[in-house]
Amino acid sequence: METRTSDLSAWLNTLPIPKRLAKLAAVIVPLTLFSICFLLLTLPPQGNFLHSQSHTSDPSARREAYVTFLSSTKKRGYADSVRLLLFALKHDPELRDPLDRDFIVVTTRYTSPEVKSQLAKEGAIIRDTPLITGMPQLEHYKTADDHSYRDVFTKLAIWNMTEYDRMFYLDSDMLVLKEIWSLWDMPGSDPPSGLAAFSDVLDEHKVPPADRDYFNAGALILRPDAKRYEELLNSLLNEYYRWDGPNPWSPLPHMPTIRRLRLYINMITRPDDISGGIHILHDKLWRHEIGGAQTEPYDRKLTELWRRKFGRIEGWWLAQDELEDGPEV
Repeated sequence: METRTSDLSAWLNTLPIPKRLAKLAAVIVPLTLFSICFLLLTLPPQGNFLHSQSHTSDPSARREAYVTFLSSTKKRGYADSVRLLLFALKHDPELRDPLDRDFIVVTTRYTSPEVKSQLAKEGAIIRDTPLITGMPQLEHYKTADDHSYRDVFTKLAIWNMTEYDRMFYLDSDMLVLKEIWSLWDMPGSDPPSGLAAFSDVLDEHKVPPADRDYFNAGALILRPDAKRYEELLNSLLNEYYRWDGPNPWSPLPHMPTIRRLRLYINMITRPDDISGGIHILHDKLWRHEIGGAQTEPYDRKLTELWRRKFGRIEGWWLAQDELEDGPEV
């Protein structure tokens, strides 16, 4: 190697200076370009999700998942709403989780096999769970045919899914309008008690609404714990996590300062909530009748929004099926 280098140097010294520079450039420029390309290829990928890059340094350190609950599918609206939720968090380019966290659907013996199969095909992890019975209920719920409320305490089984470090529970009738994955790292999202939630809003309110000591159980960030699961079976959520108790729940901010995110969830949707930047509508919007005599104009707009979003996922999956099947011969 030294002989070849010496010969090259001697040969370059015999050349006139202009030719010598040209020959040097012919050697140095390609080497420089190669080095730059090599460095660019080996750099870690950059993107729009800088907020979450801390998670990717050790993916095994944080096992997190979204989870919802679906029991009776006798009324199709709940199953369709779960499909909307699944699509938003796993597939929608504007809303999906950049870390592709698992999406789990807790089901029961009342969930039809066809619905389970469809949800699994669209990316959900199906978790069949025995019903949790014996909780106090209104008489109507004890005999309800569709099980919508009768089986609701079965979602407490989420606390027993200890293969995950944290879980983000969302009721099946949630409609996601804006991204929510940044909530995983919001202040107050991982308190010592293991539960973070939003204050319940059921009446007229300001934007953002004030925190109350009663939380909305439709959206929870929690840490599964087998011991707490057993304790929860003998108590109600708001009693267990009451503010004056040993395990107070932590209120998530309605208007966090990070990236100007605003309202995330509300039970009673008002125009001020939409203009204020609400991220999740919590209502059974498929139940509203468009154009009905008792339907308010604003309700009609929300119903149309729900139907447009549902039509979008139907079209998306139709296109996916055609891509998988290939062109017709």
